Amino acid sequence: MSIVTDNGLRISNEISAKNNAIDFFVFTKDSYNNAILSTREQFILDKGFFHNKVFTLHENCKDFFILKPDGEFMKYYGEDYYTEVECFLSRKKIKEIK
Repeated sequence: MSIVTDNGLRISNEISAKNNAIDFFVFTKDSYNNAILSTREQFILDKGFFHNKVFTLHENCKDFFILKPDGEFMKYYGEDYYTEVECFLSRKKIKEIK
């Protein structure tokens, strides 16, 4: 699981760099593989905000939230989301012509 965690960090960092984005990682004290996550400096222990307000479905081991400067956002529950993240970040919002 340590290698999987490090690969996830690497891939996320690559996607963020490619899309001029900033990524950060949050975990809860009851997270799956908490022992590994707590040893990685990139991971911040959630004090309850993300657990209670953002990720309210507590049945998955990975979730993410992306917020664009224009307010568009994407919340995802589950694993293997890299393709969906790439598509969301590279998609340009089409302005409605009036």
